Amino acid sequence: MLVRGSGRGWAGSLVVFFLLAGAGCASDPPNPKVVAEDRDEDRAARQLAKARETNDEARYRLLIERFPDTEAAGDARQELATIVAVQAEEAFKSGDPQTAEAKAVEAKIHGDLATTRKVQTILDQIDDQRSEKLADETADLAVQGRCASALKAVGTVMRKKPRQRFRDAVQKKTQTQLIECLGKKMDAAIAEGNVDQARMMLESKDATSSFSNEGYKLANLRLQKAIVRQSMGEIDPLLNARKWADAIGKIDALKAKGTFNPKERDVAFSIIQDAIHGVLKTMVDKSMTSKTPIADWAAIEKEAAFAQWKALPDDIVAAKKMLDVNIQCEKLGCKYQAPAKAWAWGEIPVHPRRDAEGSKSGDIAHADAIWVTAKSKTKWLVSKEKPEKTKGAELYQSVDGWAPAENFKKVDTETWLPPREQMVGVRIWGPLWDQKEKKDEYILGTVTKVDGTTLTVKRLTDSKETDVDWKDIFLGNFPKGMRVFAFCIDELHPEEAKILKVVSLKGANPRVKVDCTKGKKTRVEVGSGLSTRKAWLPKRKP
Repeated sequence: MLVRGSGRGWAGSLVVFFLLAGAGCASDPPNPKVVAEDRDEDRAARQLAKARETNDEARYRLLIERFPDTEAAGDARQELATIVAVQAEEAFKSGDPQTAEAKAVEAKIHGDLATTRKVQTILDQIDDQRSEKLADETADLAVQGRCASALKAVGTVMRKKPRQRFRDAVQKKTQTQLIECLGKKMDAAIAEGNVDQARMMLESKDATSSFSNEGYKLANLRLQKAIVRQSMGEIDPLLNARKWADAIGKIDALKAKGTFNPKERDVAFSIIQDAIHGVLKTMVDKSMTSKTPIADWAAIEKEAAFAQWKALPDDIVAAKKMLDVNIQCEKLGCKYQAPAKAWAWGEIPVHPRRDAEGSKSGDIAHADAIWVTAKSKTKWLVSKEKPEKTKGAELYQSVDGWAPAENFKKVDTETWLPPREQMVGVRIWGPLWDQKEKKDEYILGTVTKVDGTTLTVKRLTDSKETDVDWKDIFLGNFPKGMRVFAFCIDELHPEEAKILKVVSLKGANPRVKVDCTKGKKTRVEVGSGLSTRKAWLPKRKP
């Protein structure tokens, strides 16, 4: 009995134990970290609602600072960025770049990609304005010979580590002027025997801060050239006499004697290259107006060979592009003249100014006026605008190209018919009525086909095609004062009127303003509603 009773007691204890254990699992205490995160989300959401209600930047910033990892903080960042981006734009427009910059930077920190791009445009504009102002101030100082002040103006700003766009713009705009100004000071010091003083100028903190890496190399090269030039007294006469081979031989001899080390020899050779470069620029300038530019260019290339450049200097390449116009003129046997006006008869192709035989680069429309600055038997040098200069590179920059000479006329071709082979698509006045219609008036149509002296024309009135003889057509334009018939009073009885002006030539049916004889009123008519008489049309050519 005792054993059996003990067994039941043990089993009952197990049941009680598991029941108690189960009850304990169901009532585990909550995770404090999760509770805190939920509480932060609630608080942040309430803060966001208040910020939105008041549109208060301070509330947005406080939310982001106190609850940075919440979902509400993410929304707050973007909304704050949108607000300050607008403020940045307004500040910039009102002439307050400091405020605009601060707001734009904050918008970039918090905003999405679109907002970042928007405010970056503002920052770019601020950098452009500031770099332009600093460059102008530096240029004034450099022109006055105040190199230390110019370098300090730039160097001080650069040591503050401005944005790259600003840095690049300032260095690009000031580099040449600073090198030239500093170079003159270094030249003067070296001429007096103060080489160390010249080096100190270039090694100053303002100089090292002001120049880009490339700019510093150029300034250092300027210094090295000035130092080396002190030992080139024997070479200068050779450079003045353009005896390049002898000059190169002399610096090689100085290197062999130990007067120049290899680096100094290279610097000395760059001085010879500079002298050759200067001579080439003079030669090219003279060749711009020479009657023998082909031979001139051959001589230029011969001189340039001594410099041993991998490629010609950029300014010589640019000058050659202009000189090519004069070379083309010599090839064609053309002669220059004061700009004279001419008019196109039909559409005329234009070929590149550097290659009169090349593929066409454009067209001159029928009746367009152009200016002629040079003529050969076959081609004219033309431009759509009157050139301000009549010779040299400035003339060549303003011309459009070479065009065949045969279809230019000395008189206005506005009322001329184009050449017959170009007539398809041209609008004309003609007696386009069927035989049964037996009307005398001329109406408008568009040429669709040319067969000898017979033209097929589509009428503007109804798109019906009819054939007409070449001798019976006139160009379908609307010179001011031309007499026409228009529906001035009603839509059934055309009355006499005069053309005042063209309103629109777009589309197949042009619109013109007319002055009605009856009623003394003006109205706009479509081309298909007009007719005229042969006697009223301008005299046709050819």
